[in-house]
Order: sequence, then C-alpha cells, then structure tokens
Amino acid sequence: MKRDKYSPSSPAEIRLRAEEKLKAQKNTLQSEILNSQSGADTKCLLHELQVHQIELEMQNEELQQMRAQLEAWLERYSNLYDFAPVSYFTLDCEGTIQQINIAGALIFMVERSLLLNRRFGLFVSEADVPVFNDFLKKVFENRIKEKCDIALRTEGNKFLWVHIEATASEDGQECRDVLVDITQRRIAEESLKQTLEKLRKSLAGTIQAMSLIVETRDPYTAGHQRRVSSLARIIAREMGLPDDTVENIHMAGAIHDIGKMSIPAEILTKPTRLTDTEFSLIKMHSRTGYDILKDAELPYPIAKIVLQHHEKMNGSGYPQGLKHDQIIMEARIIAVADVVEAFPPTVLTDLLKA
Repeated sequence: MKRDKYSPSSPAEIRLRAEEKLKAQKNTLQSEILNSQSGADTKCLLHELQVHQIELEMQNEELQQMRAQLEAWLERYSNLYDFAPVSYFTLDCEGTIQQINIAGALIFMVERSLLLNRRFGLFVSEADVPVFNDFLKKVFENRIKEKCDIALRTEGNKFLWVHIEATASEDGQECRDVLVDITQRRIAEESLKQTLEKLRKSLAGTIQAMSLIVETRDPYTAGHQRRVSSLARIIAREMGLPDDTVENIHMAGAIHDIGKMSIPAEILTKPTRLTDTEFSLIKMHSRTGYDILKDAELPYPIAKIVLQHHEKMNGSGYPQGLKHDQIIMEARIIAVADVVEAFPPTVLTDLLKA
C-alpha cells in the first residue's frame, strides 16, 4: 500500500533516513578535509578534538563530584532538620503545614505524614485561635520575625503551652516557624504567681495585725489607719496608678502610724491639749516607724512612705523638712488621706460641696 505523503513516518523509517543522512555528512566532511587541508592540519585538528574531549571529561568529573558533595550537604541538612530537638515546620499563607520535623510531630503526638497539608489552626485551643490568626497575618504582612505564645490541643485533648517564632520566605508564599514547648515554664510561672499571692496575703495579714496593735494603744484614733488606708487606695486608683503601686499605698496606709507604739500611752490618750514637749514626742513617730520597718524585707518601699507621710510640699513638714519632688508620690497620697480623714464629717461635707 502506497503511503500518503502527509502521513507521519514510522520510527523505523525515520531511523533509516537518519543513518543515511549521517553517512552522507561523514563522506562530505572527509572529502572536504582531504581536499582543503594538509596532513599536518588534519593532525592538529585531531589533537585539538582529543584535548577538547579530555577537557569535557574532566569537567564532567568535577560536576559529578560537586553533585555528590551537594547531595551529601543536603542529606546532612535533612538530618539536622529532622532530628533537631527543636520543633521546625513550614506553613503556607493559609496556615497549612507544608513541612514538619520529627520533634514537631512529637509535639502533636501524630505521625508526621498525617500532619502534612493539615491546617495548623486545627490544633490551636479555641481561646487562642484569634491570637494565632493575627500572628500569622502579621508574619506575611510585616515580613519580619513575629512571636506569640498560645495553647495547643494535642491528641487525647491534652493542652500544651508553646512559644512560636516565624519569618516569611523571600517570595512571601510560606513562613518558616520554630516552636518551643513552654508548658513547664508556664506551670512554674503559675505556681510562682500563686506563691506570691499567698505571701502577699500573709504580708497583708501581718500588717493588719500590726495596725491593730497600734490602735489598741491609742483607742482615741481607733480605725484611723484603716480609714486612711482605704481613702489612700481610692485616691491612687483615681490617679490611674498601677495595681502594684495601689497595693503598696494601701498597705503603707494601714501602718503609717506604727511608730506611735514608742509613745507613752498617757500622751496618746491625753484628752487635753498637748504641751510642746509632748508634741515633739508625737512628731518622732514617723522616724520611729521607719526604724521599725527599714530592715524588714518588704516588697515595697513601705518604710520610706511611713517616714515621709508628714512631710509637706512647702517644706514645713517633719521629720526631714522635704519639699516637692523630694517627697515620694506614695507618701504624698498618704499625707492627703491622713489630713482628710481627720476632718470632722461636717467640715468634709462642706469641702466637697465647695
């Protein structure tokens, strides 16, 4: 059957035609060399071809060596990545896990192959999903290292606290993440927080007991320290001071007159006007209170507040005659509360109306 000229040739036909064409090219080339060049030129050309062949073989050998070295480096990097004690993983813009090492899989307690192409957010605790989503958004938008602490829900509904740091890739298509299990640290921090709270309550109880001791010796001013303490705390809160400072002022107010324990009871309870000598003894209570408290390892500068709570902005106070910024803020608040608490109710009402 005659083949149509537009139908494709069979592989055998193509092979036959190619061999015929190659044979013709060889005959033509040999004829041109014999007709146009001397034997010396032919030898020179042959030498150059042989040298070029050796060069190609050497280059090929070097390329093979470089390839073997790159493969060794890749294997070393893969081992470092896979067997690193820190969890490494890669996420795309949607938070889908693209890569994860063995340590990362152990965190989730899931086989590594089963984690690939799963959304990382599925393992984030419900309360921290907004935190993680905001973190991932910042990583890809800001193109700088971002950090966050979140709780993960692993197999068996166990919760882990983790710290994550991530940086977006140059093309912005994925981010490389490092994850550290901080569960034990968070447990320790919570335990420490509870211990500090117990110590704070214990300290508050001790201070309250000291306040009661003073008031039993001076029934005329019974409850004065508690009222000053409460009033000072209200002032501090209205000023927008930090909670620790407010608590500091509250405790200092509860024992601001502790130095009165050194004053004779007959002077403290004297119903008539004090003599100059007796008033001088009364004025010593700030210094005495400081001496009682200065060596106690208190978490706040309570001793200094007690020392300065009778100082005045114009320098007319005692015991040091301090002015303005020389008086710490906490002592100024106690001083105001101390004066206001001593006002008779009618006078205080008139002042508030003014």
